[in-house]
Amino acid sequence: MNYDIISYLEDRDIEYWTDGNNVTEGWVNIQCVYCDDDSNHLGINLSPYNDTHFFHCWKCGERGNITRLVSTIEHCSFIKAKSILEQYNTNTEYKKEKPTKVLKTLLELPHHTTAIPPEHEKYLIGRGFNPQELIEKYGLVFSTYAEKYRFKIIIPIYMNKQLVCFNTRGLNNKDRYEACPNEEAVIPIKQTIYNIDTVKDIAVIVEGPTDVWKLGDGAIATWGTAYAREQILLLAKKKIKLARVLFDPESNAQKQANRLAQEIGGFIPTVKVHELTNYEDPGKIPQDEAKQLMNILMKG
Repeated sequence: MNYDIISYLEDRDIEYWTDGNNVTEGWVNIQCVYCDDDSNHLGINLSPYNDTHFFHCWKCGERGNITRLVSTIEHCSFIKAKSILEQYNTNTEYKKEKPTKVLKTLLELPHHTTAIPPEHEKYLIGRGFNPQELIEKYGLVFSTYAEKYRFKIIIPIYMNKQLVCFNTRGLNNKDRYEACPNEEAVIPIKQTIYNIDTVKDIAVIVEGPTDVWKLGDGAIATWGTAYAREQILLLAKKKIKLARVLFDPESNAQKQANRLAQEIGGFIPTVKVHELTNYEDPGKIPQDEAKQLMNILMKG
């Protein structure tokens, strides 16, 4: 159900914030009713995930669905809370957001070769990868002649086993990633999550594909720390029970990691942020250590 949360708060004379400190886009914040919050740390998502509005307090960690919150505010039973909420039902069935631009039903990768060129092989080995394993597992191919993506690794992006987009990785830091233009993609890249088809109950959320390659199945990438609302909805749809956020250890990345954890904490029961201490990013962890780390992170 989609409820008019703002109208409910206004009718109860409950002060709320839709922007400013502690507020995430698409959420409304109030003073937490479960702790000694002296600010506005309790957020409520305005658009329901899986037909349910959720709340999460960033201060005390309390979370749950909107019925539980209304029950607490009104000091009433869940049945009574549901009847109160029905007064704010928008009477329009909520439809989960879909990608805003789907211009193609079939995507073709740029001109490429499946045989790994020496430069690409040297690069991947230097990063601690087994090139042939990556080719077989992730379908990597290699651009040689295409002017736009010359000498780049082409990274196919699959969702529901369908090729929907691609990204490319250069062999130096000056020319790192260049994605398929949105108008050419089945689904624009920031509306995808890399490797999401391998997720079951547990997800390890990282920044980029090289992080995924090191960690393997269950690791998914948001294409950088600037995640999009559509990616949040994809995570909600997966009905994940446990999520680990493993962004790079630098301060801005950790700030985004905590912000992401706050957002997805409304619909994922357990969310934890993990910070690397000995490496700049997960993609630089030696393979044996990465395997050990992933075994730890995937334990419920």
